[in-house]
Amino acid sequence: FTQNCSGNVFGSGTANSVIFATGSTFIQLTGGNPFQKGQPASVVVFQHGSLFSCQGNTSPSASGRTYANFECNATNTVSLVGSSPLNMDDLSVVQNVLNIGMSGGFNLSGNVSVAPGAILNLNNSVATASGKTVTINGTLEGTAIITGNAAIVISATGTLAPGPFASIGTLT
Repeated sequence: FTQNCSGNVFGSGTANSVIFATGSTFIQLTGGNPFQKGQPASVVVFQHGSLFSCQGNTSPSASGRTYANFECNATNTVSLVGSSPLNMDDLSVVQNVLNIGMSGGFNLSGNVSVAPGAILNLNNSVATASGKTVTINGTLEGTAIITGNAAIVISATGTLAPGPFASIGTLT
């Protein structure tokens, strides 16, 4: 499904009435919050194995939201912010910059991939799952505390840059 219109494509209908099942993809080019309702309620449910692909000049709803697999493939900077926890399975940053600044935390239960030239900027607490891998072929930057037992791999093309751009911070 591709959203390329303004507003909330599914309206304010019944909670949990639109389900993206395993293997399905939601591509957001433009438009409003697909969840529509105030968190934790939602019109849309992303089941494990589905993909939300952010490809437009938009900043998806993040506070108190649960995505399955999330892909940032936009030509502009995408920011996910909020005061309630963000939950994701796998995360892939294909191009440009993905800023994640969740004051309520970020729960990551899958693998992470940051492509060469792409940037993942973390400014929050991140809880990772055991047996998962964070692979950085681009840049991992920010000021964050990363907990859990995921392996963090910085490849030969990867960069670890604690702090915001052009300053010093702490990645723990």
